[in-house]
Amino acid sequence: AAPGKTAKSGGAAIRASGSAAITSGGDVAGRNAGSMSVAVDGQLTVKAANDASIVSDQDVNINSVKAGNDVSITANGDIVSGNTAPAISGRKATLNAVSTGDSTSRIMSADGQPMVMDVRQAGMRADEINASFTGSVQLDDIAAQTAVIAAAGSITQTPGAQADVNDLTLTAGGDIGTPDQPFTVNTDILTASGQNIYLKNKSRDLTIRSMSGRDIVLDTEGSVNTTRDGQIQAKNLTVNALGNIGSPTSPMRVSVSGRKEFTTLMGGVWVRGGNGWRWLIDPETMTGVLGVFAGDAEISVITTDELKAQAAEIDDATGMIQNLIGEGRTEYDYVIGLFASAKEVCSSEMYVRIDLKEMDETYDGRLDGSTVYVLAGIDGELLCVRTYAEGGVITIETEQLGMKDADFGYTQFAVVTEDTFTQMQNEGSLANVEVITFTGIPANLPPFPAGIQIRSGK
Repeated sequence: AAPGKTAKSGGAAIRASGSAAITSGGDVAGRNAGSMSVAVDGQLTVKAANDASIVSDQDVNINSVKAGNDVSITANGDIVSGNTAPAISGRKATLNAVSTGDSTSRIMSADGQPMVMDVRQAGMRADEINASFTGSVQLDDIAAQTAVIAAAGSITQTPGAQADVNDLTLTAGGDIGTPDQPFTVNTDILTASGQNIYLKNKSRDLTIRSMSGRDIVLDTEGSVNTTRDGQIQAKNLTVNALGNIGSPTSPMRVSVSGRKEFTTLMGGVWVRGGNGWRWLIDPETMTGVLGVFAGDAEISVITTDELKAQAAEIDDATGMIQNLIGEGRTEYDYVIGLFASAKEVCSSEMYVRIDLKEMDETYDGRLDGSTVYVLAGIDGELLCVRTYAEGGVITIETEQLGMKDADFGYTQFAVVTEDTFTQMQNEGSLANVEVITFTGIPANLPPFPAGIQIRSGK
């Protein structure tokens, strides 16, 4: 067609038993601005100064499609490319490969490698997608069973668009999504890597094979976990979930050097750091225990009254603590249980973190900045750790309490002030109790996930 004109197909399709080339100084289109219908058994080459719109009742094998503006290709079958890279060039590409019969439809190169595109915007539908972009790309709707999408630059998304893909892999030389507009997916299995990653997932259960970036923010409307050998690697990580983050028998694996924040509305949080240390967290009281635990280790926090109802008999140390509780001499009391099917629940020392604000909604900060003493009944012996309260939180090291390498079941704890402890010492009731001073959690161990919020609907 002449420059500025449109190359059009009539009622009959353009057919070729071999390869075909279509060139236009204007659009490549069908009648009434529709798509040009083609049936080309060989490779198809298209060059249009403006738009190129192709439809076919069979597979489309692209040598190259170049357009000054938009490219649209719809095929009843595969849309594949040859050795030319990029296979598609233009402002925007819209590719629809429709499966026929029992066969799956593909968008990729003929040998299964990525179809290379030089476009700024793209939307794709097929059973299988494997595509790469030479720069940054803004994605429209993506629909597939499996999709592997890579970009040399950033991967962003058209407002309102979504990637509905069962198994999705995203790889970007730049960012994936933005803080103001996260990349929205509805996927069951996810692999992603980029500079920074901002994702929003709508599926009920999300499994992450791997995810790596500097800052990662993941919001999901269900539960999320990594595969058993998967991991999330980041400098800073934020995970917000409606359901569980990890599970008791398979904690989510993360390797994070900076800030970690986990928020769940109706579930629990089970996270394991890359060095084997992980936090077990009770979602109701925010009590956390840090250690190297058996895979199915679980934490349980109950009240002193519940322990009394369960225990047929108690040891002398636990009995003494409960007497102090009954006399009103303790500030807080609680019972922590750790359980696992393995004989050895924890293969290292443990650190226990108690959040007084979560245990008592009326906590007014009266203990903050002060020295407190935590009493524990361990194997019939009364033990004590001198520690401090800060921001409504008390932390102790339990190796000092003799609970290393053991399934210690339910253990009674109580918190007393320094004045009360001194008074009891003067009275002689705690004269023979060894006092150990807590010095802090080593810097190389995973910190408690800062910003974690759990509001359980269970």
